[in-house]
Amino acid sequence: MAVTAVAVPTAVLAVVAALDRIGPWGDQGAIQLATERAGRFSQMVGPYSRFGWSHPGPLWFYLLVGPYRLFGGTGRALAAATVVLTGVAAVALVVAVARLAGVTAGRWAAVVVVAELAALGPPTVAEVWNPVAIIVPTALFLVLCAGVAVGRWWMLAGAVGVGTFLVQTDVSTGLVVGVVGLAAVGCAAVRHRSVDTGRVAPGRPLGAAAVVAVVLWLPALVQQATGSPGNLGQVIRFFRTGPAAGSGVADHHSLGAAARAVAGALWPPLHGRLGAGPPEVGATAVILVGALALATLAVVAGRRRRPLGAALGAAGGLAVVVGVISATRATGPLYAYLTEWLSGAGAVIGLGLVLVLGPGSRPVPPRAPVGQRRAGVAAALAGLALVALAAVQRPTPPAGGAQADALWAAVRPALPRTGAGAPPAVEVAVATPDRWPWAAGLLVDLGHSGYRPVAPQAWLFLFGTQLGYAGRPAATVSVWTPGRGPRPAGRQVGAVGRTAVFVSPSVPRGTS
Repeated sequence: MAVTAVAVPTAVLAVVAALDRIGPWGDQGAIQLATERAGRFSQMVGPYSRFGWSHPGPLWFYLLVGPYRLFGGTGRALAAATVVLTGVAAVALVVAVARLAGVTAGRWAAVVVVAELAALGPPTVAEVWNPVAIIVPTALFLVLCAGVAVGRWWMLAGAVGVGTFLVQTDVSTGLVVGVVGLAAVGCAAVRHRSVDTGRVAPGRPLGAAAVVAVVLWLPALVQQATGSPGNLGQVIRFFRTGPAAGSGVADHHSLGAAARAVAGALWPPLHGRLGAGPPEVGATAVILVGALALATLAVVAGRRRRPLGAALGAAGGLAVVVGVISATRATGPLYAYLTEWLSGAGAVIGLGLVLVLGPGSRPVPPRAPVGQRRAGVAAALAGLALVALAAVQRPTPPAGGAQADALWAAVRPALPRTGAGAPPAVEVAVATPDRWPWAAGLLVDLGHSGYRPVAPQAWLFLFGTQLGYAGRPAATVSVWTPGRGPRPAGRQVGAVGRTAVFVSPSVPRGTS
């Protein structure tokens, strides 16, 4: 019942996302390029960062490959694949809680995770973007850490795997993953020495976790050793030195500003879009209510002897506290998407409260069937509500996707023909920097039409170093905003809105 209540609604969301027409554009286009490279085992770094480096590792792209191909390898297939991964994380969370505390607890976990998906809204759940992809896995990581903390060492390998996914996909999760993970292991070690000496020794689980870490970090380590420059070195250097002097980019924020940003992530209304946090006057109230909830959870958990509920609350609360500290060191403005992933911590705190304040997770008969039925009905209703919400709030394709498709229709006839032999290389030059989202879409379309898409050196950090090209391309496609900067070389073949495209034959390197 619990797994079905989560799996069916997310499957419906995936099908709905797969039915919508989504053209490659912007972040989705860049992510689609990386996912296709992962399908050829050539993607070695994570999603790009606006600061010129990539997030630490490519695990997200490799996980997307299977469902992306299953749904047809298109833009809408990528949206469906994103929903599938979120659904898998949600189901894993429910299964983990059920294994830890029984069927009733698993059903309440289903209610909480479905409520989290509904609060985000179908358009956000289907959004192809790494800040969205880590929200539900954050909750799963905290549940696994809570399991480790109460002595379930076999969950450690899973926590390492999910934690690796979080850090590789979005480096801003690094401090939370490290602190919460170490705290969980520390609690488990103390518990093992004091009361769990008769249970499984931690040696094998620790060894399995080490193997998982080595395997999942191997691509990033290989890239660091063979790349020029190594991406992990760039990331470490950036966080050690901060933005360049005189750049005008702030590299720290006040504790109050960071707390307000995190409070926005914990705000629960069904807003259906990313970043709609509480009003400014309500941020302090959210933090105070959260602190009161955690204090209540700790007291009641001690009296009722419900260690899992207390561990869930502690893991979520520690994640929020460390998240606030981490946000004080964010570079640049504190955009909502930088902290939205901490809504997963809010869901885990809520689950901890449910398990502590509600009926016992494993009550004695005759109360057990009643408790299970209530939790099952709640889970089923939550799943039906999410399906209904998906029918009302269907994912909205970005307007730029349709524009990129129209530009490609204008560009395609002006390109050299494809045929036998090596695919002709076609460069996409970003003549106006703010037109890069349309350039990303054209790069995807080129690859799907039998060409070899390439990009100028200055844009490889975003589109991927694999798109670098040493020779002369067969043609250059320039994306330009009329009136901004020099007019590109070649012939204008199309324009949509404020975006114009030019096609020119082979030109010497560097002129784009």
